[in-house]
Amino acid sequence: MRDTAWPIIIYNYNLPPDIHFHCQYILCLGVVPGPKKPKDFDSFLWPAVEEFLMLVLGTHAYDALLRELFLLRAHLIVIGGDIPAISMVMRMKGHNGLSPCRMCKIKGLHIPNSRATTHYVPLD
Repeated sequence: MRDTAWPIIIYNYNLPPDIHFHCQYILCLGVVPGPKKPKDFDSFLWPAVEEFLMLVLGTHAYDALLRELFLLRAHLIVIGGDIPAISMVMRMKGHNGLSPCRMCKIKGLHIPNSRATTHYVPLD
């Protein structure tokens, strides 16, 4: 692929499990355009971070069933993505780094007799 796009989406885990991944309930906060990965990914995430910080404190919302105001709070509980996206969010080197996985203790190896700075994970 020559072009990339980085969608920023939210799943509402407060909905029943059988529907919270349905398209009509997914919120798209934006798409970071390509053709290359952004140099400063945080600049695209910062407006969402500001909103989440305000939602942790709470905002007044209206309950139509009870016909009254209540304090709505929301919390960011998980961030997911493929290796390039997560490495960008976590400011890691990524799949060519010395520690390519954020979950396990796999260590990459330097390519023998090479001046390259990338690492690889052997199959055996």
